[in-house]
Amino acid sequence: MYPTLARKIIANAPFNTVEDVLNMPGLSEREIDILKDNLENFVVTPSEPALIEGGDRINPGIYK
Repeated sequence: MYPTLARKIIANAPFNTVEDVLNMPGLSEREIDILKDNLENFVVTPSEPALIEGGDRINPGIYK
């Protein structure tokens, strides 16, 4: 459950508010309940432009 839920969070990031994670497409009721139970553990901060430039939000592990 948690690796699947973590994958969905990463795929739908960035978020503007912590509560935005509850509005991700494709969440089951169980996943929503798990997120609600853990919202106090989430933090949203502004994205650093250098980390998201060029559309590369996720580090593929390829270095030039």
